[in-house]
Formats: sequence, structure tokens, C-alpha cells
Amino acid sequence: MSLLTDQERNAIEQMDNDQRFHFLLQQCQRSHCLWTLRSQEGGVLMSADDEDCMPIWPSEALAQLFAVGDWQDAEPYKIDLAAFRARWLPGLAKDGICLLLFPNLHDQALLLTANELAEEI
Repeated sequence: MSLLTDQERNAIEQMDNDQRFHFLLQQCQRSHCLWTLRSQEGGVLMSADDEDCMPIWPSEALAQLFAVGDWQDAEPYKIDLAAFRARWLPGLAKDGICLLLFPNLHDQALLLTANELAEEI
């Protein structure tokens, strides 16, 4: 796993939700993958606006920043972008689980439904 420099972390923390969303899309297109967190119990879910949400990040290092506290036993989990489009998004939509796009350490993130993200990614 590549670690973030302090300069990279500071630059990312300065981004607003829309900037992080576009950064996420660019990185996913470039790397053909995205990242979430998984524990022995399964995927990590966050709660936002009274919705169960799956967080996603553009890199392993950014996902790893959230493997603390209640999620200290969770590990970054890589998802192939094609599989995410074909299987994950339809399953998340069916289960009514939204997505938190690239949450930051200030608990800020763009919240989209699986169908909304499917139109963008």
C-alpha cells in the first residue's frame, strides 16, 4: 500500500464534496478499481441522513485512514470497477444501500443512491 504524504493528505482534506467526487471518478477510471472497508463480519456500513451507506474511496491508502475506532479490525477491500458496475451497484440498489463517496476525516461526503452513481461511473 502506498502511503499518503502530509502534503497529499492536506490537499485532499481541502477538497469539497464535489471536488472529492470528481477526484474519485478520475482515479477509478484510471485504476479500474475503487476501495471500501471490510471486516470479518462483512462490509462496513456508515449511517448518513438516516440511510445505511457503503463508503468508497479512490485508493487503499485513503480507505485505510478510516480503519480506526469501531472499524480498527476492518481492512481496505479492492473492488474491480467492472464488477462494481455489473454486480455491486444493482445489489446495493436492491438492498436500498446508498453510497458515501470519498468521505473525509471531517465526516463530509457526497451521498448518492446506487442508481445515481451508476449514471456517473
